[in-house]
Amino acid sequence: MYPYYRPYPPVNPDRFISSAEQMESVLEEGKRISNRVQQSASFARSLMTAAQASKHEEVKNMLLTLDLQSDVSVTFTPDSLTVTLKRQHTKLNLTYQW
Repeated sequence: MYPYYRPYPPVNPDRFISSAEQMESVLEEGKRISNRVQQSASFARSLMTAAQASKHEEVKNMLLTLDLQSDVSVTFTPDSLTVTLKRQHTKLNLTYQW
């Protein structure tokens, strides 16, 4: 018996390059979120309070006040908040613990 051989398609880095370009903007948005939490105890407190109460829309709306262009989704656990920033070919997950 011979192993099954499946040829791979030729490598085309265009989409990979596009993804890397998009990631620059997404990383800037992640930095904006982190900076706001660091610089504003009241924002951090409000975000934590809403997350611990499972108020998805409130948390999302608070994050959208930071002028984020990516699609934003949020999930919570009792001790953390995960923010997902997504664009066409790029996705960044940020997990903040408390």
